[in-house]
Amino acid sequence: MDWLEPGWTHRMPDRIEREIEDILSRIDDFLPEERRARRIGRRVGSFFASAAGALRDTLSRFSPGTLMLAALAAFIAALVIDSYTPTLARYMIIASVAVFLGALVLSLVRGASRGGNPRIEKRWRGQAIDYGEPTIGDRLRSWWQNKSRRQPRGR
Repeated sequence: MDWLEPGWTHRMPDRIEREIEDILSRIDDFLPEERRARRIGRRVGSFFASAAGALRDTLSRFSPGTLMLAALAAFIAALVIDSYTPTLARYMIIASVAVFLGALVLSLVRGASRGGNPRIEKRWRGQAIDYGEPTIGDRLRSWWQNKSRRQPRGR
């Protein structure tokens, strides 16, 4: 039966099967085994990459200001417990300084990635866009300006 005729079932000849198996066995001999040190290094690298990603995801939930306050609280707690356990207090101080500096760097990086100066107000059709309540500083500033306008000047 010819392979062009209908009803022909696909059956690979034994000779081709043997050649394929021979080629596959030679490929196994041709490819050198990966060195154990390289395998371990790759696994350790992927572990640290996944751990760094998890840490980045966890830290992205906190603002830099929150991290700075937590570092300050840990620093004060370390000063309080210094007389009881100086070794633990020393490690807490080191950790709190590291977290504080990390939060500082994070705030600088986030500020630069968001377009620079946060004091530049957003405008649309010539009007300032303001989505929030005025801050305490804004309220004090307007109070002071209103107070200074009411007082007569010349006395």
